[in-house]
Amino acid sequence: MLPADPLVPRSFDGYAVREHFMSLRTPQDCLAFLNQYGRFSPLRNVDEQVGWTFDTLMKFQEVFGAFAKLPPDRWNEYANSLLLPQKNEASIRAVLGALNWSRSSIEFRANQTKLPTLRGAKYAGVIETNDVISSILTTLQIDHVRGAKFGACASKGCPRFYEITSQHKRKYCSPECAHLETVRRLRKRQKVGLKRSTKSRAVH
Repeated sequence: MLPADPLVPRSFDGYAVREHFMSLRTPQDCLAFLNQYGRFSPLRNVDEQVGWTFDTLMKFQEVFGAFAKLPPDRWNEYANSLLLPQKNEASIRAVLGALNWSRSSIEFRANQTKLPTLRGAKYAGVIETNDVISSILTTLQIDHVRGAKFGACASKGCPRFYEITSQHKRKYCSPECAHLETVRRLRKRQKVGLKRSTKSRAVH
């Protein structure tokens, strides 16, 4: 959705962008996301002339989830496994192409004006990217550099992942997903109970 006036450059926190992207569930969510953050990938011709389908955006979620859980030295192996002949091969190649062309740059800054983005640090190395894909991929690379470990959300249909920070066995990315699965299990038990009751009445 192009504005009447030229776009004004804005800065976003890469981790916030990642969290937002991984929470997308519908085509409407995706459209609102793209209108908020602007350029999606380093493939400008695809962004501007072809566009991205909802299914392809969901494939990006799947790939980012895998990259979070796998060590970087296995990313290429995982990417190659996606290229096995399948119906959405063109979509997969578009995803991998965008990831392959992702770029970031690091700049050394002195916090002379007390910039809030430096979080109180006197000096900092600021990593900048120009598109959503590069931003999310960079956050994953940073996480692996600092030794972070991630688990996959056990809620059906949720692509999000969460950082493992303790020995406590966590299964879900959020209280919302945990509650949703509790409701699903309850409904399933109620349905099974209803079927047994109906069968019992039929026998008698």
